[in-house]
Amino acid sequence: MTRVLTPELTLAYVRELSCDVAAAELRAPSGDRLAGDGVDAAQALRVASEAGELRLEVGPHAIRPLVHHDAEAALGVFNRPPEAS
Repeated sequence: MTRVLTPELTLAYVRELSCDVAAAELRAPSGDRLAGDGVDAAQALRVASEAGELRLEVGPHAIRPLVHHDAEAALGVFNRPPEAS
């Protein structure tokens, strides 16, 4: 499936939306890493959908509920197919 954003652009998008993201990765539903740094899963803020899972390590100045919201938005855009012309 063609997507609006590549995995790398999805991570760049969430980093633009949220400040103080120390590390980020995007995983496929199978668990395979699509893009990112390799995040400590035990410490990560995680957002999942049928498209995959975003894992984010945030720093001390992050507002976790806002980062979670931003991660949901980025994953939603990643999951959205381009509009038919």
